[in-house]
Amino acid sequence: KKLQSADLSSVSSFALCLFKIDQLKEINRKEGFEKGDLLLKNFGKWATAYVSKNPEVWSNSLFRMDGNEILIVFNEDNPQKLAQWFAQFSKEFSKNFENCTLSAGFSITNVTRTSFEEVYEKAKEALDQAKLVGLGKTSLML
Repeated sequence: KKLQSADLSSVSSFALCLFKIDQLKEINRKEGFEKGDLLLKNFGKWATAYVSKNPEVWSNSLFRMDGNEILIVFNEDNPQKLAQWFAQFSKEFSKNFENCTLSAGFSITNVTRTSFEEVYEKAKEALDQAKLVGLGKTSLML
């Protein structure tokens, strides 16, 4: 709730990336919730360290949303730079978390979409689109 009510009125543009660990539900089902929880805990530590080293990501901008959905807030709104950043993030993730992939949806502020809620809803739509295409895919809603 605190995140969704954040005051972004002084920010001219931002992007949201909503992503999920594709295999988390399967791990929970096959290996138990303890294993899935451990994956999320280890991922949280790794991702926090990774995100903190990237100036295009706002500090303290990694949030666990519903279930296995994770949100990153960017102060970068260039689609190509965002795609490159996430491709590298996903590659490093796969190196650190064997047999796991990430699917992601991005949304960027624009003339008609300026509130956090609007951008978040578009990021959710983009994630749904990416999941329809397959595991480890990324979609962008401009």
